[in-house]
Amino acid sequence: MSFTLEPIGHVQGGRAEPLDDHWGTSRSAIALDEVRFGPDALAALAAFSHAEVLFLFDPVAAKAVETGARHPRGRGDWRVARSIGS
Repeated sequence: MSFTLEPIGHVQGGRAEPLDDHWGTSRSAIALDEVRFGPDALAALAAFSHAEVLFLFDPVAAKAVETGARHPRGRGDWRVARSIGS
């Protein structure tokens, strides 16, 4: 099964470098594509309890994506389990 994602907008602000940590002070806004969506697209959004946002970090090189176990947040003193039950 595969899915095709079609962007509906873009992020304004945030960070220039895709680093793992220290995101607490970063602030961004999602800007909808004004050609496809008018002001009424967000009408009554504040009445909802939450919104689901899917995003891709596209500037990260494929080789830099970590898919295996690693020490959390640089904690080299924490043991990384090699398999379930080890």
